[in-house]
Amino acid sequence: MITKDTMIGEVVEKYPIAATLMEEFGLHCFGCHSNPSESIEAGVLSHGFSANEVEMLVTELNKLASEPQVNKNSEGTVMVTETAAGEIKNLLESQKKADHGLKVKVVAGGCAGFKYEINFVKAPSEGDTVVESNGLKLFVDPASMSFLKGCQIDYTAGLMNAGFKVINPNEKHACGCGSSVGF
Repeated sequence: MITKDTMIGEVVEKYPIAATLMEEFGLHCFGCHSNPSESIEAGVLSHGFSANEVEMLVTELNKLASEPQVNKNSEGTVMVTETAAGEIKNLLESQKKADHGLKVKVVAGGCAGFKYEINFVKAPSEGDTVVESNGLKLFVDPASMSFLKGCQIDYTAGLMNAGFKVINPNEKHACGCGSSVGF
């Protein structure tokens, strides 16, 4: 249960969609991590809202936390393009992790509110969805899956801006530096 004493960072980490609710409520600085260790009450009051509004936000956050997270784009799932799969397989082999998969996650952070995290892991965590794409296993936690449905992980080669990119039709905006996104 979320209370007024729950830390903002805890709520957003456990329920990433809560960041959108807080932003709609008028709290914009949480995405930049100005103070994720601040309680919801302290954060709301420091933005000039009343104690009554603190309770309203806590009520809405608890409603959000109790509902299954449904993405407006329910078609498709996370996939890796052939180009990205080739690069990932090369990395896995060079790091002697050919039996590993990719943990794909959306976490709170950055100017726009969220960041993508992609790491090599040996096995899925409890509750993860396992997706096979172009010969790779992807492990996605339930909270992240709601943001990642329909997205592709691609790889671009070249002298500038080379690297892995997440192409996600669910993104609403991104920060100017390109390291975080909003939903």
